[in-house]
Amino acid sequence: QERKLGLDTLDAYQGFQEKAERIRSDFLALIEAEQAAGNRIAAFGAAAKGNTFLNYCGIGVDSIDFVVDDTPAKQGHFLPGSHIPIVADEVLSEQKPDLVVILPWNFAAEIKQRLRFISEWGGRVATAIPEVIVEAP
Repeated sequence: QERKLGLDTLDAYQGFQEKAERIRSDFLALIEAEQAAGNRIAAFGAAAKGNTFLNYCGIGVDSIDFVVDDTPAKQGHFLPGSHIPIVADEVLSEQKPDLVVILPWNFAAEIKQRLRFISEWGGRVATAIPEVIVEAP
């Protein structure tokens, strides 16, 4: 499958750094704009890939208030590096963030369905990979 996608060639990786830097820049611009508007930001899914992305962007508790995760063993702890607290999903309804960043982007469609209820208070969702998108859930 990797050969079919051309991932065994150098050409597949040309421009990778530039793409990563563009996504980081776009994501940081989104976070800055949300903060400038006085909006509260949360995240969903304490997955390793999302945590790696947040650390790459230099995002921490000064930008994202908390991350929701269903895994009880993760709740009450913090994301490595960013120190963002990991909480249970009921905190979304209690805190009513304006924006929820979906960290496990490969499950974004399913998570958006699950987060439809945040539209009750005007909440929106964002994904950053493969590009920054903000929308109603």
